[in-house]
Amino acid sequence: MTPDNITHASDPDGREVVGVRLSNAPDKTAWLYREDYERIAAQYPGRWSLVDARNPRSCVRLTKGHRSIYAARLVVDAPYRTAIGFFDNDTLNLRGTNISLGKGCGGVPKTKARKELCIPLARGGGRV
Repeated sequence: MTPDNITHASDPDGREVVGVRLSNAPDKTAWLYREDYERIAAQYPGRWSLVDARNPRSCVRLTKGHRSIYAARLVVDAPYRTAIGFFDNDTLNLRGTNISLGKGCGGVPKTKARKELCIPLARGGGRV
Protein backbone atom coordinates (compact mmCIF):
# COMPACT_ATOMS: atom_id res chain seq x y z
CA MET A 1 0.00 0.00 0.00
CA THR A 2 1.57 3.26 -1.08
CA PRO A 3 1.34 6.35 1.14
CA ASP A 4 -0.69 8.25 -1.48
CA ASN A 5 -3.47 5.66 -1.09
CA ILE A 6 -3.76 6.32 2.67
CA THR A 7 -5.51 9.22 4.42
CA HIS A 8 -5.27 9.91 8.16
CA ALA A 9 -8.05 11.67 10.09
CA SER A 10 -9.87 11.67 13.43
CA ASP A 11 -13.40 10.59 14.27
CA PRO A 12 -15.74 13.01 16.07
CA ASP A 13 -14.97 11.02 19.25
CA GLY A 14 -11.23 11.69 18.77
CA ARG A 15 -10.11 8.21 17.64
CA GLU A 16 -7.61 8.07 14.80
CA VAL A 17 -8.99 6.61 11.56
CA VAL A 18 -7.34 5.63 8.31
CA GLY A 19 -8.89 5.93 4.86
CA VAL A 20 -7.71 3.41 2.28
CA ARG A 21 -8.34 4.26 -1.38
CA LEU A 22 -9.54 1.13 -3.18
CA SER A 23 -7.49 -0.10 -6.14
CA ASN A 24 -10.39 -0.81 -8.52
CA ALA A 25 -12.54 2.15 -7.39
CA PRO A 26 -10.16 5.10 -6.78
CA ASP A 27 -13.10 7.41 -6.06
CA LYS A 28 -14.06 5.26 -3.04
CA THR A 29 -12.33 5.05 0.35
CA ALA A 30 -12.73 2.46 3.11
CA TRP A 31 -12.44 3.87 6.65
CA LEU A 32 -11.26 1.97 9.71
CA TYR A 33 -9.57 2.63 13.04
CA ARG A 34 -5.81 3.13 12.82
CA GLU A 35 -4.98 0.19 15.12
CA ASP A 36 -7.15 -2.16 13.01
CA TYR A 37 -5.52 -0.90 9.81
CA GLU A 38 -2.00 -1.43 11.17
CA ARG A 39 -2.81 -4.98 12.35
CA ILE A 40 -4.49 -5.94 9.06
CA ALA A 41 -1.89 -4.27 6.81
CA ALA A 42 0.86 -6.26 8.57
CA GLN A 43 -0.94 -9.54 7.73
CA TYR A 44 -2.22 -8.56 4.28
CA PRO A 45 0.15 -6.05 2.65
CA GLY A 46 -1.54 -6.59 -0.75
CA ARG A 47 -4.21 -4.57 -2.50
CA TRP A 48 -7.55 -3.45 -1.14
CA SER A 49 -10.41 -3.59 -3.64
CA LEU A 50 -14.17 -3.40 -3.89
CA VAL A 51 -15.99 -6.59 -4.86
CA ASP A 52 -18.45 -5.76 -7.68
CA ALA A 53 -17.79 -2.03 -7.61
CA ARG A 54 -21.08 -1.33 -9.47
CA ASN A 55 -23.16 -2.69 -6.57
CA PRO A 56 -23.79 -0.28 -3.65
CA ARG A 57 -23.69 -3.26 -1.22
CA SER A 58 -20.23 -4.40 -2.35
CA CYS A 59 -17.64 -5.26 0.26
CA VAL A 60 -13.96 -4.45 0.62
CA ARG A 61 -11.66 -7.39 -0.05
CA LEU A 62 -7.93 -7.69 0.59
CA THR A 63 -5.74 -9.75 -1.69
CA LYS A 64 -2.31 -11.20 -0.93
CA GLY A 65 -0.98 -13.45 -3.65
CA HIS A 66 -3.76 -15.89 -4.50
CA ARG A 67 -5.54 -15.51 -1.15
CA SER A 68 -8.26 -12.97 -0.49
CA ILE A 69 -10.55 -12.20 2.43
CA TYR A 70 -13.21 -9.63 3.30
CA ALA A 71 -11.74 -6.76 5.32
CA ALA A 72 -14.71 -6.58 7.72
CA ARG A 73 -14.04 -10.18 8.82
CA LEU A 74 -10.48 -9.22 9.75
CA VAL A 75 -11.54 -6.08 11.62
CA VAL A 76 -13.77 -8.04 14.03
CA ASP A 77 -11.87 -11.35 13.82
CA ALA A 78 -15.07 -13.09 12.71
CA PRO A 79 -15.21 -16.86 13.11
CA TYR A 80 -15.82 -19.09 10.08
CA ARG A 81 -19.44 -19.05 8.75
CA THR A 82 -20.42 -15.96 10.72
CA ALA A 83 -22.59 -13.35 9.02
CA ILE A 84 -21.29 -9.77 8.93
CA GLY A 85 -23.61 -6.76 9.07
CA PHE A 86 -23.12 -3.00 9.01
CA PHE A 87 -25.21 -0.88 11.38
CA ASP A 88 -25.24 2.11 9.01
CA ASN A 89 -25.45 -0.09 5.86
CA ASP A 90 -22.20 1.46 4.60
CA THR A 91 -19.83 -1.37 3.66
CA LEU A 92 -16.95 1.11 3.36
CA ASN A 93 -17.28 2.06 7.04
CA LEU A 94 -15.04 -0.66 8.51
CA ARG A 95 -14.88 0.78 12.02
CA GLY A 96 -15.41 -1.99 14.56
CA THR A 97 -18.28 -0.05 16.12
CA ASN A 98 -20.18 -0.24 12.81
CA ILE A 99 -19.89 -4.02 12.28
CA SER A 100 -22.22 -6.63 13.73
CA LEU A 101 -21.91 -10.40 13.79
CA GLY A 102 -24.79 -12.82 13.29
CA LYS A 103 -25.32 -16.53 12.89
CA GLY A 104 -24.23 -17.54 9.43
CA CYS A 105 -25.89 -20.19 7.34
CA GLY A 106 -23.53 -20.57 4.43
CA GLY A 107 -24.70 -17.58 2.42
CA VAL A 108 -28.46 -17.94 2.95
CA PRO A 109 -30.19 -14.53 2.86
CA LYS A 110 -31.28 -13.20 6.22
CA THR A 111 -34.90 -13.51 7.23
CA LYS A 112 -36.56 -11.36 9.89
CA ALA A 113 -35.89 -14.09 12.48
CA ARG A 114 -32.17 -14.23 11.59
CA LYS A 115 -31.79 -10.43 11.74
CA GLU A 116 -32.69 -10.63 15.43
CA LEU A 117 -29.66 -12.87 16.01
CA CYS A 118 -27.15 -10.13 15.20
CA ILE A 119 -24.62 -9.58 17.97
CA PRO A 120 -23.59 -5.93 18.37
CA LEU A 121 -19.92 -5.23 19.04
CA ALA A 122 -18.61 -3.21 21.93
CA ARG A 123 -17.69 0.44 21.36
CA GLY A 124 -14.01 -0.40 20.97
CA GLY A 125 -14.62 -2.97 18.24
CA GLY A 126 -14.57 -6.06 20.48
CA ARG A 127 -17.52 -8.32 21.10
CA VAL A 128 -19.99 -7.48 23.85
